[in-house]
Amino acid sequence: MILFDYDDASLELSISGDTDLLKNNRSFWFFLNSEFTLNLKGDDSIGVLLEPEDLIKAFQEIDEYIQELGIQTKLAEGASRSLERIRSEQEDFIKRSKKAKKIYWGDINSEELLDFTNHLKSNFKSGRILDEKQTLAAFHLAFSKNACNFSVPGAGKTSTILGSFSYLKSKGIVDTILVIGPLACFGPWEKEWKLCFNKKPNSLRFDRHLSVVEKNTFLRTKCREDLILMHYSSLANNLEEMIEFLKINEKVMIVIDEAHWIKRIEGGVWAEAALRISPFGASRVILTGTPAPQGFEDLHNLFEFIWPNKNLLPYGINGLRDLSDTNSNLSMGSRESRIKNLVDSLKPYFVRISKKDLNLPEPTYHPVELIEMGPIQKEIYDYIEDKYVERTKYMITNKDPIDRLLKAKTIRLRQAATNPSLLKNAIEIEGGTFEDNVFDDIDEPEIFNKIRDYETLEIPTKFLKTLELTKNIIQRGEKVIIWVNFVKNIHKLSSLLKTNGFKNEVIYGDIPLSNHEKEFSEDNITRETIVEEFHRKNSSFSVIVANAATAGESISLHLTCNNAIYVERDYNAASFLQSKDRIHRKGIPEDRITNYYFVESKNSVDQAISSRLEFKIKNLEQIIEHEIPLFSLTEDLDREDIKSILENYASRQY
Repeated sequence: MILFDYDDASLELSISGDTDLLKNNRSFWFFLNSEFTLNLKGDDSIGVLLEPEDLIKAFQEIDEYIQELGIQTKLAEGASRSLERIRSEQEDFIKRSKKAKKIYWGDINSEELLDFTNHLKSNFKSGRILDEKQTLAAFHLAFSKNACNFSVPGAGKTSTILGSFSYLKSKGIVDTILVIGPLACFGPWEKEWKLCFNKKPNSLRFDRHLSVVEKNTFLRTKCREDLILMHYSSLANNLEEMIEFLKINEKVMIVIDEAHWIKRIEGGVWAEAALRISPFGASRVILTGTPAPQGFEDLHNLFEFIWPNKNLLPYGINGLRDLSDTNSNLSMGSRESRIKNLVDSLKPYFVRISKKDLNLPEPTYHPVELIEMGPIQKEIYDYIEDKYVERTKYMITNKDPIDRLLKAKTIRLRQAATNPSLLKNAIEIEGGTFEDNVFDDIDEPEIFNKIRDYETLEIPTKFLKTLELTKNIIQRGEKVIIWVNFVKNIHKLSSLLKTNGFKNEVIYGDIPLSNHEKEFSEDNITRETIVEEFHRKNSSFSVIVANAATAGESISLHLTCNNAIYVERDYNAASFLQSKDRIHRKGIPEDRITNYYFVESKNSVDQAISSRLEFKIKNLEQIIEHEIPLFSLTEDLDREDIKSILENYASRQY
């Protein structure tokens, strides 16, 4: 007797029992060794390493061969469950993909849409109404089951997902939502649930406030919660337990919120964790307004998550990187053709409500303020830049890969372009602190002394220009958010503003998100209290100084603030785009002009960053900024039946 088992974690088909009979059969053993990667164990069992998409075919081939030898076989419960799940998923993929494509291209069954909108009428108890495009986006997800929503901030992604979830729950497909995202999204999900269903969710925040006993009890039992909220790091730290949890709870909709955080392909612990749990979700959703902020390769994990092992993308990782690389060997025509092929392949699996769909007034981008550096800053910057170029030339000559030292020097270059006093402090990049200070790399005593004493010698000219812009905005009776990357610059600029009579508050990573997250601080200052006070008509301050890494997501300032000044930017296109949307989103008054101001040091790395951001944003727009046939139904006179259903739903009075 031969027993088959399969382990989802190790991706190994285990063959145990009378394995000597198999090993002694030369033809079978040759077949097994030549076709598969084996793992021979001390207990005489044979391990066959198989990806889930290869399991069914491989198992059938091996099983048939063994039975032809006259040896009986048996499936262990784990293998049987895995095979059934994979077989069911493949059938579901074919069925759901066909449905997603039909809906995306506007081929909608009127009875299904009527059933869907009637469900929303009955279950959105509080009077929450999805607009026409939100309704169609929710309908697309409800019938495709797995999809990406790339809508802009403020387009109602959360309520759209809740509408789809409610419908899928009524059909017995899901019964719980698991949201993986930043801590800042927890409150909005709970709030939106109450707004949609007119009751608080039975929710669980899987965070540090949950005791070990509570965590273990939750992970090992049948889920009773409507809504589970978990940070990416919590998922990674409890990965194996979460996989077992999802095996017990087979009707969970998994939502990855702000999903650009799982884009990293190599060495990304959060991304790996998300992809590992993906096969165990009854429904899978990706939410992000910036799906490919750095390049086309960012798309890989997002579409691998919604349909694992189905190869939705027509190109592999290297092919996607070639599309993102302006120095690749691809001709312009070939590149454009491949991008079109890529987008066409993905279209049925995502929707996007754009700013155009929201009818937002166009923002004003003021000409970049190119500021001459002060004489001391310029001297320091040129010295640091020379060191950077020297290191880069060495790497190119020796064909070295980009090393961590060059990354550190890039950060130093950015610091020098704004405020050289930061060069005294340690910096951190991936892997931890890289150097205690910049002085070990300086062999000129005069430069050494000017960096050491910079704070007493000169005020950075970018700070002075920011002060001038802030003064003009405040004199107009308006409020402003100032975006700065480095925390020490946040404090230094905040202090300069206060010294000149402009009260302000700062937001960065060490400021607690809310009272729920606050522990050892005696004051009552959190990100939530700062934003609440900022929204007040007669607030005690009119300026926020923040970094995009902390405040660029999950806060809305558009009702009270229409000005943003960018003092520093980095190469992260996602953070930049997210930060812009804090003041330009749905609900902004039609007569309000949104103003963006950019302050850059002349002849510096600032211009290189600006150029790269423009290129990345252009790539992103090639993917997501196009007409979606599904959404044109609301304007199609030949589809009066569809329009009437949507209009009837939207006009219902509660």
